[in-house]
Amino acid sequence: MPEEEEAMRRKTGHLIETIDRFFGFLESINLWTGKVVSLLAIVMTLTVSYEVVVRYFFRAPTLWSTQLNAYFLCAYVLLAGGNALREGSHVRVDLFWSRLSARGKAISDLSTSLLVFAFCIVLVWKGSEMTMRSYISKAASSDAMAWPLYPSQLMVPLGGFLLGIQSMAKFWRDLSVLAQWSKL
Repeated sequence: MPEEEEAMRRKTGHLIETIDRFFGFLESINLWTGKVVSLLAIVMTLTVSYEVVVRYFFRAPTLWSTQLNAYFLCAYVLLAGGNALREGSHVRVDLFWSRLSARGKAISDLSTSLLVFAFCIVLVWKGSEMTMRSYISKAASSDAMAWPLYPSQLMVPLGGFLLGIQSMAKFWRDLSVLAQWSKL
């Protein structure tokens, strides 16, 4: 009987390690995305600076700068959400949460996970519908450049997906804290 229990513990340990690696991979996607998206802040700063110089010093405003930065801001905000969750940068009521033990924090975070999952599902579902409608109808912005809307709208389901996979990884980590699987 003890040999069977030991064999089961090894199999369970291997499964948990495999799941840990999988969620580590998902977290690396959000880390990479966060690094790439953070470069948009530099691009946005440069384009706004360019716009200010040409507008106020040369009296030659651009047609594209404001709209381009609106598109970049969509990408920046929506695609960075998963990485923000990975880093623990999302807003929470720290007044209570920071005083909890690691186990208490895990329970608190697990209890809100269903709401986060539902939010991510709605972002992916409705964001995809909106993007497809814009793509099919060739919807364009009302600005002078009349750029297509679907690229910026595509950031909604992509951001929801990235936040969703990071939420699953966080759920697994919190569950691990409660189960203390690392001791297997």
